[in-house]
Amino acid sequence: FNSAGEKILTSTLLESGQTSTLTNFKSFQDYTIQFHEKTKIFQLRKNTLLLEEHRTFYAKEDFIGRSFKIAEAYFNQVIRGQFVEKQCFFNKYFVKFTDIIDAEEGIFEGQVYSKSYKGDYFLFNINPVDVEICSDVIDGTMDIYMTNQGDGLLFDPEHRGIMNSMEHPKAPDIFLYTINLKGDDEQ
Repeated sequence: FNSAGEKILTSTLLESGQTSTLTNFKSFQDYTIQFHEKTKIFQLRKNTLLLEEHRTFYAKEDFIGRSFKIAEAYFNQVIRGQFVEKQCFFNKYFVKFTDIIDAEEGIFEGQVYSKSYKGDYFLFNINPVDVEICSDVIDGTMDIYMTNQGDGLLFDPEHRGIMNSMEHPKAPDIFLYTINLKGDDEQ
């Protein structure tokens, strides 16, 4: 079933252990998959629902042209001579996937920008960035790594975001980002 509740596909009857490959799913759309046990021909009751799964499918090539909210960033900070892993939650930073560099490895070209009531502000001093997918989709989020010519982007402690510069004497490198795959994309 698609997100509107319309039945879009019914597979053939499967025997135990038999597989069926389904195609033509669209990326970023919610689907409900139901598995039923077929009743005997002369029984009057309906087929028994065995399992119902809600899934969203993502194809890497469909990331191009979409923007995703950067929800979290992780970086190391030196506190009293010790490296401490820190996490910062972002409210206004986004990454737009603009091109695919290596589909097999999950590496894209992207543009980082921040949203405000005045509009979108692209971080031109660091764009374009290389975006590498580091995880599978988990609860609608995915981990990525972003670099500019191999260098990690910097955390801006003053604005609690991504620095629009590749050089700063005290700004720590951000080593991992979590992006939200739902709700903030544009095509």
